[in-house]
Amino acid sequence: MASFHLVPRDGADFRATLVSLQLNFEFADEILEALVKAKLKNLEEFRYFFESEAEIGVWVQRLNLGDVQGVQTARLRRTWAAVKVFFQHADAGRTKVGESDLDDLLDDTSLRDMKQQFWRRYRTRFPPELYPSDATLSRVTRELNKRLLCVFSVWKVKSLQFQLVTTSKKRRLGDGLFTEETEQEESIPHDWENYLDRLHILLTAYALAGVDQVAGAPQANQEHTLGADSTIFVQAPLDVLMEYYYRAKRSVVSLPAHKRLDWLQQRDSEERAVWVAKFRESTKTLGQVVREVFNLRDAHWIAIQSGGPGESSHNPTPKMLAAATTQLPSPPKLSSFQLGTPVAGKKVARVMKDGKRLCVEFQQGRCNKGAKCPDRHMCGIVLRGERVCGSTKHGAKDCKQKDPESPLMADIFSGPNAPLTKAFLFCGWRCLTLDIQLDSSHDLAHPLRQQSLREQLKEADFVSAAFDCSTKSRAREVPRVFNDGRRGPGPLRSTRQPEGLDGLSPADQHRVKRDNNACGFMLQVMQEVAERGAGAMRENPVNSLHWLLQQEVAAFRTGLWADTHYDACCWGGARCKRQRLRHNIPEISSWPPLQCHHVHASDEWQPYLLNGRYVYPTKEEAEYTAPFVFAVAVSVSWWAVRVGRAKLAVPRMPTPCCVGRREEWPLMDPRSLRSWALAPLAISLGLGPASAEEAARIPPRKVVEAVIGADGTLPRNCIYVGPGHHRHRLARSKWAPPFTAGHDCAFDEFLPRYVQHIRDNLSDHLTELIGKVLVVDAVAEHPSEGDALAGLVFEHLSTVRSTSQPQQSTNPRGRARKRSHRFPRALGLAIAPLADASSIFSDFMRQEDVVLAVRKLFPEAWMTGFTFPCIEDLINAPPFDLYRRWLRVSELDWAGACGPATGPSTEHSVNGQPCRHFQQALARIRTPMPTEQAPVLDNDLQFAADFTASQRTRLRQWRQDAMGALRELKRRCAALDAHLRGFQQPALRRVTAARDVGLVAILVVLFAWPDTALPFSLIAGMPAVGFAPCYGIFPQMPADHISYEDVLGDWRAHNAKILQSIGPSRDDDFLLSQSTKDFESGFCSPPLTKQALLAQLKGKPFRLVPRCVITQSSGKKRIIDNADTGGQSASSRESNKLVLCSALRPAQHAQAVIARLPQGELERARESDSLESGGEDWPDAYRHCPMSEEEALCCLVVWWHREWQAPAFQIYSGLLFGLPLAVTSFNRYSRFSEAASRRVALTVTSSYFDDFNMVDWSSSKGSGQWAVGELNKCLGTPFAEEKRQPMAVQGSFLGLDHDLSEALQRGFVTFWARERLFTKMSDLIEQSETASSLKAGLAAKMFGLMNFLEQGMYGRVGCGGLAALCDRQRSKESDLSPDILQTFQLIRALLKFRPERRFWVSNPPVQRFIAASDAAEEKPQAGTGGFLLIWQQGASQVREGFVAACPEELYALWGPGDKKIAQLELSMVLFALVARPARFRMRRGIWYIDNAAALMALIRGRSDNSDLSRLAQLIHLCLFVFQTWIYWEWVPSKSNWSDAISRLGVDDEWHQSHSFSTSLAFFPFQLWALPLEAAIRVFEYL
Repeated sequence: MASFHLVPRDGADFRATLVSLQLNFEFADEILEALVKAKLKNLEEFRYFFESEAEIGVWVQRLNLGDVQGVQTARLRRTWAAVKVFFQHADAGRTKVGESDLDDLLDDTSLRDMKQQFWRRYRTRFPPELYPSDATLSRVTRELNKRLLCVFSVWKVKSLQFQLVTTSKKRRLGDGLFTEETEQEESIPHDWENYLDRLHILLTAYALAGVDQVAGAPQANQEHTLGADSTIFVQAPLDVLMEYYYRAKRSVVSLPAHKRLDWLQQRDSEERAVWVAKFRESTKTLGQVVREVFNLRDAHWIAIQSGGPGESSHNPTPKMLAAATTQLPSPPKLSSFQLGTPVAGKKVARVMKDGKRLCVEFQQGRCNKGAKCPDRHMCGIVLRGERVCGSTKHGAKDCKQKDPESPLMADIFSGPNAPLTKAFLFCGWRCLTLDIQLDSSHDLAHPLRQQSLREQLKEADFVSAAFDCSTKSRAREVPRVFNDGRRGPGPLRSTRQPEGLDGLSPADQHRVKRDNNACGFMLQVMQEVAERGAGAMRENPVNSLHWLLQQEVAAFRTGLWADTHYDACCWGGARCKRQRLRHNIPEISSWPPLQCHHVHASDEWQPYLLNGRYVYPTKEEAEYTAPFVFAVAVSVSWWAVRVGRAKLAVPRMPTPCCVGRREEWPLMDPRSLRSWALAPLAISLGLGPASAEEAARIPPRKVVEAVIGADGTLPRNCIYVGPGHHRHRLARSKWAPPFTAGHDCAFDEFLPRYVQHIRDNLSDHLTELIGKVLVVDAVAEHPSEGDALAGLVFEHLSTVRSTSQPQQSTNPRGRARKRSHRFPRALGLAIAPLADASSIFSDFMRQEDVVLAVRKLFPEAWMTGFTFPCIEDLINAPPFDLYRRWLRVSELDWAGACGPATGPSTEHSVNGQPCRHFQQALARIRTPMPTEQAPVLDNDLQFAADFTASQRTRLRQWRQDAMGALRELKRRCAALDAHLRGFQQPALRRVTAARDVGLVAILVVLFAWPDTALPFSLIAGMPAVGFAPCYGIFPQMPADHISYEDVLGDWRAHNAKILQSIGPSRDDDFLLSQSTKDFESGFCSPPLTKQALLAQLKGKPFRLVPRCVITQSSGKKRIIDNADTGGQSASSRESNKLVLCSALRPAQHAQAVIARLPQGELERARESDSLESGGEDWPDAYRHCPMSEEEALCCLVVWWHREWQAPAFQIYSGLLFGLPLAVTSFNRYSRFSEAASRRVALTVTSSYFDDFNMVDWSSSKGSGQWAVGELNKCLGTPFAEEKRQPMAVQGSFLGLDHDLSEALQRGFVTFWARERLFTKMSDLIEQSETASSLKAGLAAKMFGLMNFLEQGMYGRVGCGGLAALCDRQRSKESDLSPDILQTFQLIRALLKFRPERRFWVSNPPVQRFIAASDAAEEKPQAGTGGFLLIWQQGASQVREGFVAACPEELYALWGPGDKKIAQLELSMVLFALVARPARFRMRRGIWYIDNAAALMALIRGRSDNSDLSRLAQLIHLCLFVFQTWIYWEWVPSKSNWSDAISRLGVDDEWHQSHSFSTSLAFFPFQLWALPLEAAIRVFEYL
């Protein structure tokens, strides 16, 4: 065959096209570069570039190719000839479109070439009756070439035999004009056997037409490898098409004869219709499409047999037909129903189930096409199932039909307690619950029950099935022998015989058969449910033999299902059990990774004796936990709302927990984790029953502050159920929990323990709470005792009122059970009321439990055979247990995940009427402002601060002992690190050579660190491109998963484009030196030529990222890998929101330490001690974080090699600086080292990427900095000696200098930007003025520098007045305009006055105030305004009201425009500041304002509006001079208590009735035009 099929299609990038040609025709790189330099634009120009083959030889000769010149000439001639033929065929095709159709015969040459190529490839002949005719062959060839594949009728396929025996007749159309007519169809019986014959002919025709080689196919010798995929070599391989044929033949013969033809026609036409859709809408070959669809739809070809063994399938009897009708319903007609966009919250159909399309515009009442509209004008409101309203008189917008019913959920194999049903009921669903334990008629092995259930499920929106795993459990494979000699139950299935083992006893055979029957029916029904677009889910253990059932495997191949794995303990289970959900709900797929990293007891799965009988933990763990069922119900509810199947309130998800302590959880009653906890957990999530009558059974909960009286007592109908608190001193009741969450148990452990306590000891007293208000201390994020009691009361009342569910009896003595030899207090826990929790809960960590947790951090095969050293003595002693003990004493969660804080809590304003808001504002006049509150700090930072404060005089000894213990732990764990290194790639081993991964793994477990994947990532590599999962140490963001193939994309075309852009630059020497340095440090491969790279990769795909150099403002150069140009940024999906500290962190460190000093100790520290700050920095921080080879090939670095004068390539094994995911990947280790520095080195430390800051006492003589350094040496990441900042009262962190000298004495830390940055800014201004020019690049540098300098200035002084500089960044102008000169004047004034930022580490005694302002503009140029001020004066208040004078001259100051309400609102603040300068000085207060534009200008210190920007600038300058601190807060207009005075002025009665005086205020016109320096001087003298 001609090689023109190897010619690619022209693209936008001709170099990429030439690269594809080079791959197919194998000409040299020199030829490719020469063609590129010829500046050809497309293949059409290449076609006419040479006039003849002789000219090609002359052209190649000029390239001096040496010995390969001859072969390269031949290859280029072949390429040119193929391109010519390619365009000739294309031209011929274009001319024939108008004069021929798909049925025209191909010419004899094409037919002969096709058949010869088929023979050479397959050496196969078919008899004439199974060989396609020339007409059929021509037809399918044109369909493939034009990508117009059709669902060709099998009965119209003609064989070669028909062609040979048929005759054609000439018909005269006119003088000398004849046409030939042949018989159109072959006369054959229409039965299933002839259908298969016709199908064989059609598939053979496809194989003949698709015999051409695939463009860019691998080398031919690879095709001969056993098992090679033929679809990558041939367009339509015969073996793939015959595989489809033989599956059809094999499947159809298993059916009764009378059903075969219809069944075969339907399945075949459906599958070939999918071929057509995928082939036409993609660039895939027919073979690839057939193979893909074959795997996806394999389950559709599973035929269900009918009829008894004695009945003949060829002669069906009436009895046989009846049985077939009962047992095997005919395949349902496929529905075309599709949902469209919801209207008014109601589901609206886009396509009806019979295929009729509904007009979208008509549903909104907007279609004007009338009868000409191609879509139906019928109301598409979905009433039930797939039935729509259908009225032609109105659209969905005007439909009066009632809202659709709540969605329907079917819970199959629900279990006796039906926990999933109850969770869905709380979420507002209707539920259909089936389980044979609930009703013996629910036997799904019975045909009649199957038939009725199939009908019921047609209306279901979601179906869940928890298949019985008792016959499929792999636990049966574990041989067990009881103490009395009896053997445990044996297996009933195996991996080779998942349908049931041979040789089972009759009872076991019957059991397995019934299970297979019910399971097979449900799998078929769930497939039908998924195919019609409803939701479905099934669950079994991950290693269950259920997943190996033939029907299950076939269903998964259809592509409708996704698997989600989780460990049951992550959703509140007591034991670690790996489970699998198979579903079609994307919201469940988006769950975070739920892999257990708890510390479990090593014998948690051992059977135990209870009341003389063995109890198997597998039975206890069979039922779903309460958090799990609500996670499923909430996720499915989100899905139902999103796809338009339901209109539900969006509920809140429960929080999973994958890290913490679980050793004692198996001691709890399993019902406390499941059925007992359902209602309490639902109430804590904000869920409740849909019925108002049922909702009334839930006792209300209120906080103490809302109900306590002035005399400190509660109303008669209130019961205090909290543990007691010093704020109110209410007496504890019997409902008080005997343990404290965070102190005695983890927060997620509190609810089940408290529920068990109530059920075991106080269940008979629950009636006392009916009709009462449950009073708690606070509304917390975690379930409280109020939530638990409210749920238990609701459940109690529901049980009493129910006649079908009798009340469950509880054993007041609990369950005396298991492991008493390990926990002698276990009987006390189970028998007695939980009165002394301190004797029950222990933070001791056993060796075997820690070892089990460490093993879970890595693949199971890695840790097989490794013996762990004994470390139990070390990990239960200081420093490793200090943080756990501190958490417990502080009543924080010590048994759960112990990671960083995720963010501050939100404080909300109180809205309402002005009087109510005014009263709330008055209550805040004596309280600190929100900006004065202590910052949200990590728990371990607070621990380090507490330890630093309490152990001030003994810190050196503590830290020396801690580092000694750490070195000993490192010594004992050295074998673990060496063992793990054996599984690491050599390139990654060089990157992490110094790191102690074994020690990191141990510390991850001891810390209960949420990022449990960190140790494995240090071995296998961290994410650099593609998808980054949530690590648990940063707030989570929604992110879609992206595959490796999507990251690579069209890598050939991309690489060609990148290489075309690589060329010489002025930084080539720096690029060469730095890249060579990386190689010498072991971070990457040596620089490679293109030939060397391709030889090393051996055909592996790769995506290039170009390397460039940036020059920082300091003049320092840094190499950057441009992931934006390389496309790696666009193909990265981040699930983590990076949270880092700011440059003010040293002051926050000092604040945290000082706040924990008692007053007496603070006075002694002021006399003899001081706080110091120091800094450390990691060298080559990014490079020491590993990146796997697969990820590295997606970001292969390319740069211009100065000496080679050609691109150079490097494969990195360390993270690149410039990749988005590299930022979070690197900070994973940075946050871990930060936590270790606080918890083990006992030092107040924070990190920002690779920069560390620590604050310590001067009396500690630098022991904190030394301990942090020693810890990082043990971890294998030592700091750079040359970058160290020794401990001193003055230091620098993130570009800001800080001074701690006044922290103890006067209570503040001073910040100011580095002096060299101000010198740099002055030099830039002088440079511009000297050149009388300011270009965009220099303006951008100055603007960025000012934004950084602003961090070290008071308030927002440095933010305003920079609009001209900002605009110049995007302008082509370069002259020094008046606005630019004014900006220069502003900057000089700021540098001169040095408005230093002061961070107060202790709140000084200050006078406070409250203010509110407002303005009105009823008419243009006629505004009014006013403000109210309340001054704190000792124990009394002074209230002043002001009416602002707003003359027309005020409007003249501002730019043109009619509406100036924002300017008026903002000017009220300036009115007030100049009206009472003496009162404002050195005060702090809250200012309420209701205009968003004015408020944002005050908060940001600048605005895009020049008037607002100038006003904000003057206000913040005034605040700096007055040393006034204001918190700006928005208030709704209806709640603004200054609204009346701003409109009515002196006539306002409200301010007079609230004791405000009345005065006039005037605008400071003189200040408006003054330069900044002069304005500051005026403010100083006010």
